Amino acid sequence: MRIARRAYRTLKEGMRTVSSIVEKTAHVYSLAQPLLQQSFDTRGMDDGLMAAYTGYQQSRDFAHQLDAILTN
Repeated sequence: MRIARRAYRTLKEGMRTVSSIVEKTAHVYSLAQPLLQQSFDTRGMDDGLMAAYTGYQQSRDFAHQLDAILTN
């Protein structure tokens, strides 16, 4: 059980890092998107980023549910 908890903590820290990267990337893109939109059609990029964000949110929700189970 100790090994499983250690693996879970490692995974949890990794998810925290991914969360930080996703949030910072979204923030930077939100600042750069108006400038990019002047030169490029950003709809494809917007759709791709939204799909990736949706997948990230689903993973995050699952991780929160799993965290509630494992920490109780």
